[in-house]
Amino acid sequence: MAYPVSGQVPTGGSVTDSVRCRTHPELTYALYLPKGYASGRAWPVLYLFDPAGHGAEPVRLYQAAAEALGFILAGSNDSRNGSLQNSLEVAEIMQQDVQACFAVDGRRIYTGGFSGGSRVAATVALLSDNVVGVLGCGAGLPTLPNVPTKPPTWVYAGFAGLEDFNYAEMQELQGRWNQQQVVNTFFAFDGSHAWPPAPTMLEGLTWLELQALQAGTSTRPSTWLDSVYQRSIAAAAEQEAAGLLVAAANAYQRTSASFSGLHNVAAAQQGTARLVNSPLLAQQQAQQRTLHQLELTLQREAVRAYQQALSTRNDAAALDAAWWQQYAAQLGQLQHSAIPAEQHLGARALSSLRVQIFSRGYAALTAADYWAATTTFRLWTFVEPTAAEPYLQLATAYALSGQTSAALKTLEAAVAKGLTDRQQLEGPAAFTKLKQEKRYQKLLLHLPPAQ
Repeated sequence: MAYPVSGQVPTGGSVTDSVRCRTHPELTYALYLPKGYASGRAWPVLYLFDPAGHGAEPVRLYQAAAEALGFILAGSNDSRNGSLQNSLEVAEIMQQDVQACFAVDGRRIYTGGFSGGSRVAATVALLSDNVVGVLGCGAGLPTLPNVPTKPPTWVYAGFAGLEDFNYAEMQELQGRWNQQQVVNTFFAFDGSHAWPPAPTMLEGLTWLELQALQAGTSTRPSTWLDSVYQRSIAAAAEQEAAGLLVAAANAYQRTSASFSGLHNVAAAQQGTARLVNSPLLAQQQAQQRTLHQLELTLQREAVRAYQQALSTRNDAAALDAAWWQQYAAQLGQLQHSAIPAEQHLGARALSSLRVQIFSRGYAALTAADYWAATTTFRLWTFVEPTAAEPYLQLATAYALSGQTSAALKTLEAAVAKGLTDRQQLEGPAAFTKLKQEKRYQKLLLHLPPAQ
């Protein structure tokens, strides 16, 4: 039996936040065992990887789905964004511990993750001989050497929010899987860059269960199959009635493929046949392709303009403010479009740009390249001129580069644009030398006392 940090023995039907690995007690994972768990039978297991090492977050979020389908969940508390090699080592230790302590079905081992954790989950599967399925949420595959690039033998379910900045990447991955004839599916949900909602993950786990039934590694009564099939058909029909024909066609096709050989799929095939020659479906598919290409173009243009900005150390010519303001205006127009798909695209593109700017600016600060950092964060103020965060980050770069007056002016702008958290001014070491300045002290008067 594994050793929980809390001292309580894991029991079925409840989440244990920290189970200590026996061979490496400094490593822990969150665990969920189904209510009916008993060591007399083997259970499917899903290993989960959170980008911040919060293993209990997905385990608690998906415990009801795991209960419904009889899955063990184990979420690493030590795998996080940073060193992939470290995450792989942590994953291996967690898997060994779970499979030594609990009754795991060796034919049904799955990995899943969100964002950087999704890349960890895929890498674990690519390097493993026993993983049969991957749930990739908000990010696809790693781009690293020594990771197999041949088509995997496992099945893959992708997930992304409609406003997730990695949505286009997940769509590209689905196209790659289709070309390589990898069994896969994709679930979109209302939201941004986050773990999928519990109902969406239940769909994903159900899809994995159907793949196991087709592979002969699981069994279910016909009543369960019929219930799930009818729900799938009803959901597809609801999308069709709402005029969401691309989503409806995908749902009918997924249902037909997932239940083939398990259930009569006439209703799913009829739904597909009904839509396949629809002019409206063709129109929506064409719009989807057009918007996808627009999204990729917007990403390329932003990268090109940023690289151009950094190609010279002449500060006066480093940034074309008008171009970035026009780019931001284009994203704003998309976000305020009457067409939902364009609204989502605009939100994704802005979110993607925000993430890229922050990560590149932070990297420049870490490398003490203050010119690159100030250039990057100035760019952010052009794109989001009414937000406080870009000005706060720019002030940090100015302060670290010794530009006291510019740092104070930019902090004043951040407060004017809504910064209210006093700790954001008093906490950073970058602002230590500013604290003796009267302008800095005056700024604090405008902020509420620290809690």
